[in-house]
Amino acid sequence: MLGNVALASAGPEVIAAVTAVAAGAILAMLVDTMIPEATESTHDYSGLIAVIGFLLAFIITKSGG
Repeated sequence: MLGNVALASAGPEVIAAVTAVAAGAILAMLVDTMIPEATESTHDYSGLIAVIGFLLAFIITKSGG
C-alpha cells in the first residue's frame, strides 16, 4: 500500500526501474536459496551472476537471436 501511494504519480520510466530492481532481487534470492550448488564456490556473487545471465538472455532474445 505504501508503494502505491509513493508511486501514484510516477511516470512509466520510474515504474519500470522499480520493477526491474525488484525482479533482479527476486532472481538473486532464488539462486541463493533454491540452487545451493551454485552458491558453494561463488556465494558472494552467485545472485549477481544469475541476474547478469538472465539479462544477457533477455538482450539476445530482444536482438533477434
